[in-house]
Amino acid sequence: MPSEKHPDAKIFAPYLKLMGTSRSLFTYLIVLLEGIFIVGSFSYAGAYIAKTYGFNNFYIGLIMTGFGIMTVIGGRISGKIAAKIGARSILSLGLVSAALADLVIYLFGNVLIFMIIGVALLGLGFIFTHSTLLTRATEFAREGRGAAMSLVAFAFMGGGGIGTAIGGRIIASAGINNLFIVYGIALVLTLLLSLAIIRDHAVKKIELKEEAI
Repeated sequence: MPSEKHPDAKIFAPYLKLMGTSRSLFTYLIVLLEGIFIVGSFSYAGAYIAKTYGFNNFYIGLIMTGFGIMTVIGGRISGKIAAKIGARSILSLGLVSAALADLVIYLFGNVLIFMIIGVALLGLGFIFTHSTLLTRATEFAREGRGAAMSLVAFAFMGGGGIGTAIGGRIIASAGINNLFIVYGIALVLTLLLSLAIIRDHAVKKIELKEEAI
């Protein structure tokens, strides 16, 4: 009897192909770690503000807009900076900014101006890191950007869920303040890992047809 491929094979084939090379696989690994530690930090920043200052949701929201404002500013300038120092350096700068944000919150989060600076640095770190990784991931498969972007979204948001879950355990055992030093150190380690496994500036494209999705 003739064998028939499982109908789901075509659905998963583009994603498996995208992760079939070390370059692309390493990129998605850093996206996953970015989600765990940056989204994990952001998830509890509001709770930290509420605990430390006793602010209501309106004032917490105002402080947290610093994250969004810096993502807009960072998104506008990241291309120009990348043209001068390279995309690889932007990725490192983003992870350094995010790690510094967690360190600022851990050490000086009880001083309002430093808390705002920490939130802003986290937003800048996010946009520098994520935009660089997203660009890199989509360049792997220019004919299958949909698959590449959906895989980035899966790794990033999946990582965010993991980071939030782990963060809850850290807070329960060590307190909310210690979450930020733990995730700050983890971001430094992520930076070192990225320096070791993402070295190339040029991206080798993967043959991938959009209609195979």
